[in-house]
Amino acid sequence: MCVIGGAGFLGSHLVDHLIDDRNCNVLVLDNLISGLKKHINKKAEFGWFDIRSDEDELVGILKSHEIEYVFNYAAEPYIPESFERPKHFFTINAVCGI
Repeated sequence: MCVIGGAGFLGSHLVDHLIDDRNCNVLVLDNLISGLKKHINKKAEFGWFDIRSDEDELVGILKSHEIEYVFNYAAEPYIPESFERPKHFFTINAVCGI
């Protein structure tokens, strides 16, 4: 399993559940802009990745780890900043989540 945004608040809780309650192997991909490395479960594998990166790079990572399921929790959560940088927030929260 892979959790993109797995160092954030919601993503890290999902990772904990998958590992601790479901005994899954989890790859966490996160750019650590709003997520924190300390939130990542110690049993998870971590890879730095920005959801805005080349799609082929993501496909390569998922294939190399033989990932079957992907949970996309990547998002920019700070609403007040979205007024200052709307294109940036739209790209991450809407375009890259598709």
